Amino acid sequence: AGTGRLAYRGSSPSALTGATAQLPTSLDGLAIDLKVTALASASASVLSNDGIDVASPNLWATASSSVGETLEGVTFAGCGYAEEGEDCLEMLTTHLLEDFNGNRIVIDATEDARVAEHYPRWLTLGAHIVSSNKLATGGPLATYRAAKNARSDANTQWLYECSGPGSGLPVISTLQDMQQTGDRIRRVEGVFSGTVNYVLESVRGGAPFSEAVAAAVAAGYAEPDPRDDLSCLDTQRKMLTLCREIGGMPDLEP
Repeated sequence: AGTGRLAYRGSSPSALTGATAQLPTSLDGLAIDLKVTALASASASVLSNDGIDVASPNLWATASSSVGETLEGVTFAGCGYAEEGEDCLEMLTTHLLEDFNGNRIVIDATEDARVAEHYPRWLTLGAHIVSSNKLATGGPLATYRAAKNARSDANTQWLYECSGPGSGLPVISTLQDMQQTGDRIRRVEGVFSGTVNYVLESVRGGAPFSEAVAAAVAAGYAEPDPRDDLSCLDTQRKMLTLCREIGGMPDLEP
């Protein structure tokens, strides 16, 4: 049995509902009883210990009357509503603490630093985390170490991957497998930013820079803030993630 929480920033509640509706099908044949007990987007949250019908097309429209509690208009910190965002995350943490379901899993699909800062608390509470949030693995070293220590102390799991330089291939698990079998990693190389590569290739082909960036954003290649790609901040985070995975502990320069 397992329970889940999904947090997603940068997409609409309807998009989140569509994604989570595929979960039961993807678990067919695995003998897993999955119950989603919390959903959070950038604009609303739904909490219910009894489980949420993620396939319901009217989930967000009817949540306040039929499913748990809805927080309309709240956003994660970093979107311009720090106080509301903090309240939202604190409410999710309280819900996690009070949830009677076993094998709790938090799925974080955000790019939000405040969400990453909650990892140590969630891991300490006994929840496992599956994350694509690079601000947790490639953000401040203190946050990374706190989450790793909390995972070890609570005997919980924190699973994550890094999209560069493997273009979506499982780079982290590959590095872990290699090291666990005695291999020594000497070098990792590749294209660390598909977005920058796309933009530069488009400009080389004659497209104006602004149009190339707009096309990358429209195609979903860019980060929520494309300046993170263009300034190579996203590349730095990917490199930090990989470096820490093979034993280095650098931090971003202030």
